[in-house]
This record gives sequence, structure tokens and C-alpha cells, in this order.
Amino acid sequence: MKDAISRLAIFRLVPAHMLTQAIEIAMTPFEVGSGETLLVEGESDDSLMVVLSGTLEVLIDDIPIAMLGPGELVGDMALFSRDPRRTASVVTRESCSLVLIEKTGIEALRAHRNALVPILETQALRTIGKRLRSMDEAITDLAHGTELEPPGSPASEGLFSRLKGLFGGTREGPGERVTPKPWEVLKSSPAFRNMEPEELTAIAELMTLRQLEIGEVLLREGEHGRDAYVLATGQMDVYRTTRSLGYEKVAEMKPGSFFGLVSMVHGSVRTASCVAGADTWVLCLPEEAWKQIGEQGTPESEGLRRALYDSLSDQLHNANHHVAYLKKHLAGGEVGPREREHFARLLEHTL
Repeated sequence: MKDAISRLAIFRLVPAHMLTQAIEIAMTPFEVGSGETLLVEGESDDSLMVVLSGTLEVLIDDIPIAMLGPGELVGDMALFSRDPRRTASVVTRESCSLVLIEKTGIEALRAHRNALVPILETQALRTIGKRLRSMDEAITDLAHGTELEPPGSPASEGLFSRLKGLFGGTREGPGERVTPKPWEVLKSSPAFRNMEPEELTAIAELMTLRQLEIGEVLLREGEHGRDAYVLATGQMDVYRTTRSLGYEKVAEMKPGSFFGLVSMVHGSVRTASCVAGADTWVLCLPEEAWKQIGEQGTPESEGLRRALYDSLSDQLHNANHHVAYLKKHLAGGEVGPREREHFARLLEHTL
């Protein structure tokens, strides 16, 4: 079993003596047959599994939404996020070999400063980013999309004239003059508010403030970008291209929102545009800062990974239920255009 574990890419980065230590004090290998339920949606459980071999299926409300295979993590959302409840059920589709790692084992390894812990946490972030991308693609494939009203119609005139100004027009007026304090912004953000003061201070020192005037574009759909942001003051409007190649507003973010995360942890392009809906300040977490502390074992790096993971797990939970709803209702044409438009819209978590 040790050979099977060491062959997985996720464990190759762990020094041999630390991997041996992890296997001895934190890992329990086991095998299970086909058709067995490993996780049940809604149950509280803080254990993590790593797939060594076999295939598993993820279900929401008994609707299949994803498949998992060798090297992938199972149950990481309950282990690394603040909510221990399972967000989906997992069933084996063939005989599988897995490794069980419970929270007590993770804490024991953390106490020994074992390198596996930050590597697992970082891999979990990349995994959840990948899953969000997959759910985004599934929503796009399943949903029919919504066309904007043609230019000149009463329903569209305001939106088209506003977009013209936002994506290439003139800026309006001066920005907010009061400069927010990064530490206070993080403290009031849901993603960071449970951190210790020293952790907040260290993370705040990594971030830079940026001022945006109303109508200024922060992120553009289709562009590469690895920085993440916390909305400090003002409002951020989220737009996405429709199938008719127009822009549709899909969300409004309020102060405290932590966004741009998927592109930072997963490395792919932005899937929506973010435009200042008012005079706005944002805190920027540069890609370089994330690379600098991403896999460290310091309190601030652990706190940042927790903040990222909590935000992403909430977003994935919503995306999973979007996909389950679409598969159950929209694909079968069981709802009308109004409901179809509502559930086809993507939220800001796909940025």
C-alpha cells in the first residue's frame, strides 16, 4: 500500500521520511466494493479520503454531477472548511482502494510540522478550483442561455447605454476620497473575520489597495489573471457574455466579497467581467504573494488557505446545486423561461 500511495502525484512532493511518518500516524488504507455509499449529503464528518484506484460518483439530491478517480480527494470540503457537513453524496462505481485521513491525524501531522499538511491544503484548493470550473462548464452546457433584448427596445436601452459607458466610455466623477484600512477591511469580510489579529495583520501587509471609479473594469472575461480581490467599499457588478454575444449582469458584489479566487488557485482565464458599479476601493492579493506563502506552514499562510477554502467551498456548494437543478428540471424542459433564466445565471464564484 505504501508503494501505491507514494506513486500518486500529490504525495511525490512530500519528503520520504515525512511521508513515512504520515502513513504511520495519520493514514488508514481500505478497500470497498462497487455500489457502496462512502459519503452521505448533509451528514457531519470531518475525514478526508484519497483515491488510490477505482471510480466514484458524486451526487446531489441523487442527481449525478461528477466522477472522481485515482489521485483525487474525497471529503476535503468537510475537513478543510469551517462546516463539517457533507455537501454531496459519494458512491463507488467499481471496486476502489482509498486512504482515510481523519482530522485528528491532520492535526497530529501539523504538530509535527509535516510537509504533507500544507501540500494537502494547497491541493485541496486547486481541486476545488478545478471542480468549480467543471460546474461552470456544466451549467453553460445545460442552460440555454438568455438573449438580451435588441438595442433600441425599452427593456434594453438602459443596459446597453450603460455597458457602452462601462466598456469604453468616459469615467464619471472623482472616486471615494476616504482610503480604507486593509486590516479593517479583512476583519469585516466573512472570509477573514475568524482569523487571529496577527494573522490578519500579516495578510493585510501582503495586499495592496486599488481605487476604481464608477464604470472602471477590474476583470475582463477571457483574460488571464491570477490576482484575487476583496471588495473594500462601493459595489462591483459582474457581467457575463450571453450566447447572443451581448453582456448580461449576473451579480452585484458588496463590501467584504472575496473574489477572483478560481483563476488564482486554478490558473485559468476569467469567466466573467467585473465592473465598478460605484466609486470603489478593492484590496488586491497579488499572485506573487500567494505563491510566496501558499504552501508554507506559518499561521498566516494557514489562515489564508482557510479563508480561500471557506469561500470556494461555499461557491462550489452553490454551483453543485445549480447543476443538479439544471439536470433535473431544465434539461427536461419542466420549467418556464423565467425560471430558466434565473437558474441559468452564473454567480460571481466563477471568476
